[in-house]
Amino acid sequence: RKMCIRDSTNIDISSVVIDQMKELYTDQNLDYRVMDVRKMDFSNGEFDVVIDKGTLDSILCGYASRANAFKMLSEIHRVLNKTGVYICVSYGVPKSRLVHLVKPELTWNVVVHNVFKPVSAAANLGSTIMISSTEEEKYPTEHYIYVSKKKA
Repeated sequence: RKMCIRDSTNIDISSVVIDQMKELYTDQNLDYRVMDVRKMDFSNGEFDVVIDKGTLDSILCGYASRANAFKMLSEIHRVLNKTGVYICVSYGVPKSRLVHLVKPELTWNVVVHNVFKPVSAAANLGSTIMISSTEEEKYPTEHYIYVSKKKA
């Protein structure tokens, strides 16, 4: 089954980032908007898919992280259509992310996929990188993709 992307709307809280993206991708039909993911200006059910690469991670590192993460996820849930999918690419382990994604108010099923991080440049040069179990906890060797599909 092929997926066809007709429209892509991209948001960021930073006008500097949005201006850079508009300049970088002038040849593509992409919509860029300055917007706070915790309070979006979109209609209910407007999107089929929302893709997040690091936004939830960033919010969870900031002030009032739990409340802000809930606002963000509630807004994403609101703007997704009734069969919409939220895809979150994160460095956060399931134990620390599922507590935010699995809530009664968020009527979706969450599936977690593990993706190994790319090999570092040092490893490409023939070096061997040894990681102890304590270092692995500090520097995980994989990312996680959380796929949250709304229950129809």
